[in-house]
Amino acid sequence: MTIHCHVDFTGLLPTDIQQDCEKEFQMQIHQTDGELFTWSKTHFSTINLNTPGPTSQAVLQYFADCGCPISGIMLGISLYPHTSDVWPIRSPSMSFQYLFNSIETILNIRTDNRIQGIIHQFEKSLIFKQAMHIASIFINEHCVATNICPEVIMYVRKQHAEPTVLQ
Repeated sequence: MTIHCHVDFTGLLPTDIQQDCEKEFQMQIHQTDGELFTWSKTHFSTINLNTPGPTSQAVLQYFADCGCPISGIMLGISLYPHTSDVWPIRSPSMSFQYLFNSIETILNIRTDNRIQGIIHQFEKSLIFKQAMHIASIFINEHCVATNICPEVIMYVRKQHAEPTVLQ
């Protein structure tokens, strides 16, 4: 399975929401000297990011493309065709791309004191456990063909094997 696609659907966002996304990104990047951007809330402006719709997927993509691993995970789940048929945009290859890029990002930043608490809290969420289940399916089906990093595989298997304790 070769992953080389990227479809930008952030253009589905109204101009004011695009501007708000950009302002949030610029503000956070300025606060971290250009190093980190995360959005861990379930709402942005008036948009519930957990509610299936093209607007919520577009906001998640905007933030994921800015480097937010939480938004990338949430987008990856929404794009996975077998998760639910209520999300309007679905693509197994984009789901794979966003999930594994976000997992790798989490591995690279999870010890950063500025973001450690947010990542740790997210790793305990049901959404994260769902993402690890999907990632585990991808690993089982496509591991050899896609050359997934061994650290990522170990992390997914460890997170997927741990019992879910919701907080």
